[in-house]
Amino acid sequence: MVSLDQAAQRSAMVCWNTSWKALLAILPLIACVAANSISFAAGVLAVMSGVTLFFGKTLWRVYCRLFAVPLVFLLTGTAAILVEFVSQPTGLFFLRAPWFCLCITEESMQAAALAFGKSVGAVSCLYMLALSTPSHRFIAVMARWRVPKILTELMTLIYRFLFILLEVQEEMAASAAARLGGNGFSATARTFTGMASTLFLTAMARASAAYDAMEARCYDGELAFLEPAETTSLSQMAITLVCFIFLGLLLILVKRKGWV
Repeated sequence: MVSLDQAAQRSAMVCWNTSWKALLAILPLIACVAANSISFAAGVLAVMSGVTLFFGKTLWRVYCRLFAVPLVFLLTGTAAILVEFVSQPTGLFFLRAPWFCLCITEESMQAAALAFGKSVGAVSCLYMLALSTPSHRFIAVMARWRVPKILTELMTLIYRFLFILLEVQEEMAASAAARLGGNGFSATARTFTGMASTLFLTAMARASAAYDAMEARCYDGELAFLEPAETTSLSQMAITLVCFIFLGLLLILVKRKGWV
């Protein structure tokens, strides 16, 4: 999470208009899920990755490392689609068990490949937005788009609370390391148990102190932030429109040619 937030702050696209970036991510994401095409999902992946790496100047090593996290979950999820439980051996591959058979059929392979492709394309859209837009700017755009205020404020507080949890955990880990809390299996187990039991209570105390600080600054139940003025340059509009036109033409070609 810290790496994601740091990458967003350092992105060359951080000064872009947030509304345009949100549209550039959301519309291709919807099209990728609705198109049911691996070819179109690959095109979305290529465009979104190109925007993130070329225009956002995100390091490819950072991008690949962050992309590997959801990729593991996607591979695990598609494996569940790929393998079917049947009573009799069938399909392209099968494995016998005492009371059932595990098999892989052509239909399950197609379904798994389609689900994986659509998911990877959708994740690339979200990463394009996450790696170029700090959270507070995206939440501000959601507020301008008339998203209920209770949701945007909860998102802000929860996001801040996650960093409080990380800060408390890092302090507790440093304290445990200074006392040789990881010297051996038994010491490591005691340290982990103690941290797990006190982390939430300590974080709650920090959150209570943060709320007291908000009330001391005249908090009246509504969070207000100073938002910088955002402008949209011609280059931003041109890049966004070129991406839309390319993906639109690709979608038409995929549907006309019947590509998978």
